[in-house]
Amino acid sequence: MTIPRTATVLVVGAGPSGLAAVKEMKEAGIDAIAVDSRPDIGGVFSSSSNVTYEDLYLTTTNMFMAFSDFPPQDQTVKYWTKHEYFKYLECYVDYFGFASSIHLETTVASAKLVDNIWHVVFKTKDGTTEERSFDYMVVATGANHTPHLPSQTLQGFKGEILHSHQYHSPEQVKGKKVLVIGIGESSADVVKSA
Repeated sequence: MTIPRTATVLVVGAGPSGLAAVKEMKEAGIDAIAVDSRPDIGGVFSSSSNVTYEDLYLTTTNMFMAFSDFPPQDQTVKYWTKHEYFKYLECYVDYFGFASSIHLETTVASAKLVDNIWHVVFKTKDGTTEERSFDYMVVATGANHTPHLPSQTLQGFKGEILHSHQYHSPEQVKGKKVLVIGIGESSADVVKSA
């Protein structure tokens, strides 16, 4: 699909994918903005994210997490922490100069496609609403936004149940016996942290 340079594009989400989408469109001369409900960029990697835990390490090296047109300053292969990757994303936005195209603490209250035009109502933190129209909309809100808890597996358990997105620091489980279920990346991080 070729997007005409006169098009307007809304990107919902200012995590890594949303940032890359805005940057690429701006470079191509397309009028694009991003909105995100958080007070800062970075999606789940932002400092304000309530979905990740303090000791999160990325499971892909910095060389593969970095965008091809913005290599990491430190050329040593390593696994970034959540905070290091957030700083990288901030530097990415600063380097390419598109911070003014990102509207934080702004949600999409409604979006309707009428005659191939997106009519979008935004709502800001203070409750102000604004309606704008766009030719295209990119939804970059992340793949793991809603946690999955296998209900039958935990049936009959009387203790506290936390999903990894609810776990933020070892203080939450201090003095408790903890059983971590799962063999994925998040469970390994939680076992190490808790």
